[in-house]
Amino acid sequence: DEQYVTSKPYIDRVLAGERVTFERQAVNVKGSVLDLAITYTPDHDLEGRVRGFIVLVQDVTQNRQSELRARHVSEQLRALISASPLPIVALTADGNITLWNPAAERIFGWTESEVIGKPLPFIPEEKLAEHRMMRARDLSGEGFSGREVRRRRKDGSPIDISVSTAPVRDPSGRV
Repeated sequence: DEQYVTSKPYIDRVLAGERVTFERQAVNVKGSVLDLAITYTPDHDLEGRVRGFIVLVQDVTQNRQSELRARHVSEQLRALISASPLPIVALTADGNITLWNPAAERIFGWTESEVIGKPLPFIPEEKLAEHRMMRARDLSGEGFSGREVRRRRKDGSPIDISVSTAPVRDPSGRV
């Protein structure tokens, strides 16, 4: 039987005492394809010898479909951000850059590799207080739209930009 042939390496491992988990697709009685997570756990006798194994089969079809949808949305978002003619920058709550799109590189002059994991490089010294006030508003969950500010490029030249922000919340609602 084909199922046995493809399962034999897992069976050999569990009978040698190893707990084994793998995934497989199967067709149910209605003809639907299911994604299954299968775990073989050795069953030991009183002397510690493996006398057989316990099989746990979980239907993870819904999880896989949700993961695929989430991955697709994430890839779409990544493509849109990358193609945007506007600079898009994302920050952690403590102010370090997690996203820096090609438009940000083009307009400000720093490459993504120069800024990821670091604070915003384009805030002039005289604008730090203004920036702190804007960050405090962002972290309170308000955000803002179309605020005109002066920043600087990598070469030191000033640039006037319109800034809009939006808080990103975790599943518990924290910014």
